[in-house]
Amino acid sequence: MRDDYDSPWKDVIGDFFREMMEFLFPHVAEGIDWSYGYESLDKEFQKIIRDSKVGRRHVDKLMKVRLLSGDYAILLIHVEVQVQRDKEFSERMFIYNYRIYDRYRLPVIGLAILGDDDSLWRPDRFGYGAFGAKMELQFLVSKLLDYKESLDIELGQERVEKGDNVFKFCVIAQLKALETKGDIKKRRAWKFYLLRAMLRAGYSREEIVLLIRFIDWVLILPEDIDRELWEDFYELEEVKKMPYISGFERMLLKRGKEEGLIEGMLLDAQEMVIEALEEQFGSVHDAIVKAIKGINKREVLKTRRRRARGGEGLDEFMEYLKTSQCVNV
Repeated sequence: MRDDYDSPWKDVIGDFFREMMEFLFPHVAEGIDWSYGYESLDKEFQKIIRDSKVGRRHVDKLMKVRLLSGDYAILLIHVEVQVQRDKEFSERMFIYNYRIYDRYRLPVIGLAILGDDDSLWRPDRFGYGAFGAKMELQFLVSKLLDYKESLDIELGQERVEKGDNVFKFCVIAQLKALETKGDIKKRRAWKFYLLRAMLRAGYSREEIVLLIRFIDWVLILPEDIDRELWEDFYELEEVKKMPYISGFERMLLKRGKEEGLIEGMLLDAQEMVIEALEEQFGSVHDAIVKAIKGINKREVLKTRRRRARGGEGLDEFMEYLKTSQCVNV
């Protein structure tokens, strides 16, 4: 595992936030009104924690959502990924929680995703007190090792079905990264298996690109073995049937040069919203097209596409575009 904490873990949680919540924290996801989407507050969050003396950078996300419990019920969700034991982890969750609350004066819950290999390490609180006075934070924990039995699969045995939560692949990739430490041959086999299985799960072009990027990062291999793996990958029949694969082949082989790819995915996401509206109403007013093309966040576009398919009238959809900027109130 790379010690690169400002990493694709942060990206994949941002790209698949709803899927992550539904897979790892389903009881919280059930209370969120997803029709309003969600808003990333990462830039503000970095300002909040800049002066915190909590060591090196970590993988944190801060999201703002509406709740089903009321039209204006707002909740801030602080998510942190931890892939190795850290004695300061609980204290850091506490510090970040009160700094977030101090800045926004809104309810904050902490979610910890623990991707380490110690089944006994399960921090879920931090507190202090004396003489009956007490200050304490409890946060929710998802230990990825707990999913090992239910997600355990054998090489060559397909356990992927169309419609599977896309975040399932992220969890499996992390578990296999732990399982294959020091075993390059086994890691190579699992990386290839996951890439092939992902193609058969029926995901969209954007989802496939994002998953490939994440799997490639988590299951890192020596350069020569990795190059050989990608050569085998491009020979798969599933890949040959996907004309867009060649368009980002260079990105896969040369990590980090993704600017053009990300821009292309944004344009694709915008077009998918417009196409969904055209399917519903036949033609779309230029003002709506302009409004959609002005959205530069893929997670927002994903919400708009679901809304476009929801069966409401075109005027109602336009009003929704005007009044909803993620979950701002």
